[in-house]
Amino acid sequence: MASAAPPPFLRPGSLRRLSRHSHPGPAFIVVVRGTLTLYDGNDPTCTPHRYRPGTGFLDPGFGHVHIARNEGKTPVTVVQTYLDVPSGGSPWIDEPRPGNCPF
Repeated sequence: MASAAPPPFLRPGSLRRLSRHSHPGPAFIVVVRGTLTLYDGNDPTCTPHRYRPGTGFLDPGFGHVHIARNEGKTPVTVVQTYLDVPSGGSPWIDEPRPGNCPF
C-alpha cells in the first residue's frame, strides 16, 4: 500500500518530528524548500548528506534507521511518499539511537 503524507515543515535547527526512525517500506523524499540533512544510522562516521530544493532520495525502509535535520537558516519543506505502509498503520517507526552520531 502506498501512502502520501502532507509536506512537513521543519524550522531551522529542528529535528525530524520522530527523531531517529525507520519506515515499514521504501520512502521517496523530494526537497521543495531549504536544505534537509540526513544521517544514516549505519554510518560509523556520521557523515551528513545534504539535499537541496529539487533533489531527493529513496530511503530503502525495512529497518533502515536514520535522522533528518534542518541545520540551515531556511525552513525545510519536503514531499514524501511511503510504500508498504500497513493498512491503518503508520509510515513512521520509532527507533533507538544507534550511537554513531553525537546527537
